[in-house]
Amino acid sequence: MKKQIYLDHSYNIDQNFRFYKKLEKLGFILDEGMVEHPGKAYCKFISLHGKNKRNKYYLEFVSFGKGAPLIEKEPGLSFGYSKNLESYFKKINKKIPAKFSHKNYNWKENSVDRLPGWNMLNFKKPPLKNIFTWFTEYEPRPNMKAKKVPKHKNTVNGIHGIRLELTNSSKKKLEIILGQKLDEKFDMGDGTFIYIQKAKVDRFASIIVTCQSLTIAKNKIGRSGRKSLFEGNEAITISPTNYEKSLGWNLVLIQA
Repeated sequence: MKKQIYLDHSYNIDQNFRFYKKLEKLGFILDEGMVEHPGKAYCKFISLHGKNKRNKYYLEFVSFGKGAPLIEKEPGLSFGYSKNLESYFKKINKKIPAKFSHKNYNWKENSVDRLPGWNMLNFKKPPLKNIFTWFTEYEPRPNMKAKKVPKHKNTVNGIHGIRLELTNSSKKKLEIILGQKLDEKFDMGDGTFIYIQKAKVDRFASIIVTCQSLTIAKNKIGRSGRKSLFEGNEAITISPTNYEKSLGWNLVLIQA
């Protein structure tokens, strides 16, 4: 199972895109455009190189429009499946109740006909508390060229992995989802790692990204980042506003 599953993307709830705009000032190049999902959820992105099926990993930032029926707080973690997501759904649904769905890319114009779009696998009961966890499959998009990953001014060029703080119960559920026993450092096989720290409460703690030069990154980020350590090596941590009170992940920059 491990070989088919890869890290796809992650999102933070970021009302009015405050953290997103802050990251632009710290040397990240923002993707053009915005995607709207039902429920007045407006999404913007930052692209990074990935070694997964899509050769891309992206950070997503979600802001809810006025009058949205529900404003969520928890961050999201999406896994991809390199073969057929519906076939995985049939397997995992026997262990953890799930739901398979499809949404057209142009759902606002046509949500009746089955057109190219996103296939998604959601769990009927969240396996991880405080972390919205699901699977995403992207169908080929006609006449749409893949956008190139930009060269970020702070030299960030890819993703190393993510760090999760999980209870024993949630860790066991994640093991079922991934079809693998999980150590404190788990190699996804797609060039990324999942770091798991035992905790009393689940939290998506951080996304670890790589940069070509930590020195250049420091100069670009300045006091907006704080010095930290990652596996005994120097790192820079960038946190959203009120990180300790929020549920959203922070970014940890390490030199590749």
